[in-house]
Amino acid sequence: MKIIIFANGRADDSAFLQSKANNADYVICCDGGANIAAYAGIIPDIIIGDLDSVCSQTLQFLSLNNVEIQRHNKHKDYTDLELAIKHAVALKPSEIAVLCAFGGRVDHFIGNIHALVSAAESNINVYLINEDTKTIVAAKRVIIVQKENYSHISLIPFTAITNITTTGLKYPLTNADLHIGTTRGISNVFADNSNTAKITFSGGLLLIILSK
Repeated sequence: MKIIIFANGRADDSAFLQSKANNADYVICCDGGANIAAYAGIIPDIIIGDLDSVCSQTLQFLSLNNVEIQRHNKHKDYTDLELAIKHAVALKPSEIAVLCAFGGRVDHFIGNIHALVSAAESNINVYLINEDTKTIVAAKRVIIVQKENYSHISLIPFTAITNITTTGLKYPLTNADLHIGTTRGISNVFADNSNTAKITFSGGLLLIILSK
């Protein structure tokens, strides 16, 4: 099962959003993310949040299409995206892709990355994606990354990473440690004639950022 979540950040091109929605089994909108989905002509399965950012026209559109609405109190301990991730994890999907999570306030963007951790620790393939960048949070000890149409790959320790080894990258790591505060893993590329990279590590949470 593949789930996509619309956050309430910078909107991407409607065709890009539609292509992602067409390949999903379940669509969640975080509050104002429903405005972005509705503009792109996408009908979600559920909207989650305190509904302080979704416009009345969007709510009317959702109501006419019998979309489930999970309303939360504005004075809550979690962001709308974290609530959406919790809902998604409970459905036990194989993959969660979060759209429209880039741009806007820096604290929101950093919070969006943190919101993915529970899914990563549940061994779900979880990432933020827009037209140019894919940011994966990995807790799995072995992960295969496809090159797709990206030109660069960066490996950034979200927590300290131990005993990391890579294959399929131009600048490999072998039984290395990546500590918080290091830039060693920034701006690698796939090896010649390689369309996949294999990354193994013994412990920690790793950010894998693919960019064009």
